Amino acid sequence: MIPKRIIYCWFGKQKLPKEFQKYKESWVKYNPDFEILEINETNFDINQFSFVQEAYSLNKMAFVSDVARIWAVNRYGGVYLDTDVEVRKPLTSLLNYRQFWAKEDVGQVNSGLIFGSEKNDPILKEILDNYSKLKFNVNKLNTNSTVHVVSNVLQKYGLKNDKKNNLLGENRIAFSPRLFAPLHYWGGGKIRQESITVHHYQKNPSWTKKHNGSLYYLIHELMYLIPILGVYVRWSKKKIFH
Repeated sequence: MIPKRIIYCWFGKQKLPKEFQKYKESWVKYNPDFEILEINETNFDINQFSFVQEAYSLNKMAFVSDVARIWAVNRYGGVYLDTDVEVRKPLTSLLNYRQFWAKEDVGQVNSGLIFGSEKNDPILKEILDNYSKLKFNVNKLNTNSTVHVVSNVLQKYGLKNDKKNNLLGENRIAFSPRLFAPLHYWGGGKIRQESITVHHYQKNPSWTKKHNGSLYYLIHELMYLIPILGVYVRWSKKKIFH
């Protein structure tokens, strides 16, 4: 069973954005008996992963958090939330899983939306092992992203190229985007009654490249509405997303 603990990351020693307090209040409102744990430079050694060292030196804190969150949940157990995630329903029903993930797109899991796990999990260890071999490359942000790294591992356990819930074996699951990613990172989307959390994406996040807004939106909408098109685009070598 996943412990009642919410984990978030904040690196760079800058002041937390004012919007965070609003989102944190939603965490507490629906989960008043959860411990809340911040992971930062004081309790996570950035030198234990060369990927993290390089990302930190380039002030790419989103990529530092990508690794630190996996490490923290594997060490302590709990539910991870990004600082721009709003909680709209209690998380207690999710704690009965050994592990859960959230899709943000067709066949794509984003650990920044939300994920939860018991501690000392073999899948989390495998993801960390992959990060230990990965070199951070500022010119390849798409292949360095948590979406790419985590989804590649989870495909071995049953993650599919669809928008459905996928069982990953041994009481693990990847949930549909409707539950945790009702708003889309490329724009659009709609918060639904069944949405448990909402990730409020930044307009110009550090983990993406700049794109033509209208074309970027149109391509992603088509990929989302027609999953087979998304599969084709991703397997081709067109650098359209992330």
